[in-house]
Amino acid sequence: MLKSLRPSTTHGSELSQLFCFDFDRPNCLGPDLAAEQLMAYGDEFLRLYETKRREENPNLRWAAFLHFIDTHEDTMVLSSMLDKKMSAFLSRVAKSGHFDRTLALVTSDHGLHYGPYFQSRSGRREAVHPVLFVRAPAYLERNEPMSALYANIQKWITPFDVHETMVSVSAPKDVSVRDGRRGTSLLVPWQKGGESCGAALDIPAEYCSLKIGLTSDTSQTCTRMPRPPNILSFYSDIGRDYRTRFSLDCGEMWNSTASKANSYNRCQCATSHRGWYRCDKHPWGDDEILSESYPEEYFALVQCRGRKMSYDTRLLASHPDLERSRALRTTESESPASILIIEVDSASLAYAQRHLPKTRSFLQRYQMKKLDDGKIDCSSGICAPEFTHFSLNGPNSIANQIPTLSGCIVARFHHGCFMHQDEKNTRCSGQGKFESEAGECVPCPDGSFLVDPLSECRSDDGTECCTTVFPSWNASRICHDPSRDEYGLQLFRRGPRRHVTYCPITENHYESPWIFDVAKKLGYFTYFGDEFCYEGSPFVAQNNIFPLAPNLELQRLYCRLEESRQYKFAAVGPRLCADSNLRWGAKSSNPGFDLIRELWGTPDLVRIPKLVYLNAMAAHNYDPAWMKMVSVAEEYDEQLLQFLEFIILHESFANTVVVVRADHGLQGGPATVEYSMQVEHREPWTHVLLPKALVGDSGMTQLYANQRKIVTGGDLYLTLRSLMESSSSSGRNSRAARPPWSYNLIHDSIPATRTCKDAKVPIDFCPCEELVDFRPPSFGICNSFDQYGDLFCIDQDDVVLPDILEL
Repeated sequence: MLKSLRPSTTHGSELSQLFCFDFDRPNCLGPDLAAEQLMAYGDEFLRLYETKRREENPNLRWAAFLHFIDTHEDTMVLSSMLDKKMSAFLSRVAKSGHFDRTLALVTSDHGLHYGPYFQSRSGRREAVHPVLFVRAPAYLERNEPMSALYANIQKWITPFDVHETMVSVSAPKDVSVRDGRRGTSLLVPWQKGGESCGAALDIPAEYCSLKIGLTSDTSQTCTRMPRPPNILSFYSDIGRDYRTRFSLDCGEMWNSTASKANSYNRCQCATSHRGWYRCDKHPWGDDEILSESYPEEYFALVQCRGRKMSYDTRLLASHPDLERSRALRTTESESPASILIIEVDSASLAYAQRHLPKTRSFLQRYQMKKLDDGKIDCSSGICAPEFTHFSLNGPNSIANQIPTLSGCIVARFHHGCFMHQDEKNTRCSGQGKFESEAGECVPCPDGSFLVDPLSECRSDDGTECCTTVFPSWNASRICHDPSRDEYGLQLFRRGPRRHVTYCPITENHYESPWIFDVAKKLGYFTYFGDEFCYEGSPFVAQNNIFPLAPNLELQRLYCRLEESRQYKFAAVGPRLCADSNLRWGAKSSNPGFDLIRELWGTPDLVRIPKLVYLNAMAAHNYDPAWMKMVSVAEEYDEQLLQFLEFIILHESFANTVVVVRADHGLQGGPATVEYSMQVEHREPWTHVLLPKALVGDSGMTQLYANQRKIVTGGDLYLTLRSLMESSSSSGRNSRAARPPWSYNLIHDSIPATRTCKDAKVPIDFCPCEELVDFRPPSFGICNSFDQYGDLFCIDQDDVVLPDILEL
């Protein structure tokens, strides 16, 4: 399609009738893209006139103009389809020799200037920076035009210059052309002009201010892209009483286990330490939770025919692990702070604002305020700083949990250090496995890993190849490439899947940095809660990257429920078909919170420091139905609110730090085709709730100032670990290295000049508009750490089909 009132062309008018007038035209004509039809026509045109030039008239000249409008739509799906077809077309033309005496230009009129992407600085920048590629014919390489072209392409060029370039090679010497033309041919030396955008003729000043390239605005630490409209924001405006309800029918699940029992044993029981067995009374005896027959057990399940399953939670003062924690704390003058991390998996900041409004309102009640005298204050002495610029370290849970829980970072092996390793010689170790005597690649036993992640190892049972011990410093496994985020770190683990973990290790710091290992050394009582049975799962960090051995482990409960068909992952979080009568609080259907209430509510446990991590799955729903996707999270909102209200009223809160965070936004399922979801994915929700007296005035000042800085999981790790070690004797502090690029959010001032590179935030996930060249939409979330996510990556070379097919 030519943008002219009356284009004077020899061919093409018939073809133009085939297409609709605007970009609304059908993308496909028959089995082919409309763009393919145009390129096929171009192939025939070039073949015809090049044949005539070579065989009949050496002085024959031809000109071809192909105009594609596939990029004129804001999802950029069509443009990704066009890319492969256009590059194949240009390759065909080059191989045929048609370029031997041809000036070829690939250009565009402008970038997209509408749609949600145009709201961003990078989108507006792209709109004023069109594409221009020039391929000069070979015969010019020996002449002045080629050297002039090399010099001029470094200058600021306008469409007038492109026009003048085409005129200079197409107009015969003896034919006069129109006077008063603007622009200068790229094939002649420029005397002046084009050195800067402002000095270039015909480029408006407002476009120069949006020129491509990094910008540094010292008045802004990090400007986030305006949030595009989200379909869920329209649903959230509808009152909950007027929405479609998605109830969970528990009837079928109530009887599924009990139906196995015979007429003499109508019930079945299970606990944290005992699998399902037939029973006629509660696992803890007639006096229920007061029984100390099994003091190490912390939950019990009872399912009887025709009745809803019940579960009980407890934590007895005689628990053997509590005795060990007490023994470790006897030499300390004061107890370090307890740490409670509640991670709402896949909840972006915008998602939390829409679907967790009660919890958000509660936290904002204690928002930090700056007084007239410059001091920081909070309501009732409770502060809730919110880190609005918290940044991702990767696309998925593992890549973001590892920095938070260990201070290490995760990269993809094929894009990181040691990618030069010969994969043929690391057949098994490349998968994080050892080679059996039969020549098969075998994974290490649960909770153990290869002694050396880069060396092949052969063993009959893995005893010589696998270990649970954190490695010593190894200079040959340190990344020495300063261009990479893992620069200066030691390769620690490979796997699961394509995750590769690098950790800070020195000769003097050689212990495991895993926060649960640090906590055990300091005498903490630990609880790791994941609201699903993750045994054998490649989607979790625990037991895949670091061994996990907490005192309490929620996943055991969900494994028991899966064994009895009492739990379905689609009904996660609060949708549990079981009830409990609690000692601490009202009836609940959330065992994760119930166990934490036991930890904080048992009087004998008040002075024992506790490290608790609860990964809540309520927002991790990829249902195609938009409202169903968020219904569970909105139910969870009420439970989370009640739990936080319980925590702040308890006497232990005076020495407790609560982190309410998300690992990332939604990054799976059909909803991620929506551009707003792709933007939200990079903006995880992060709040901290703590008593002001715990950190003092100076700590409050730093927390307040750091709220709008680039913050990552590494900073959170350093902060929490410092709190845990603050009252410990020097002899008990961990010998694990700390991430040197991170800051203590309570004691350090994050520099206003901190960049994503400084914070080890990959540029693809950098939230700052000043620091990224472009952030276009993509067809889904490109997740190069996962086989499925590879299908959405723009660079098709990243797709490794054998890895995908192994699933």
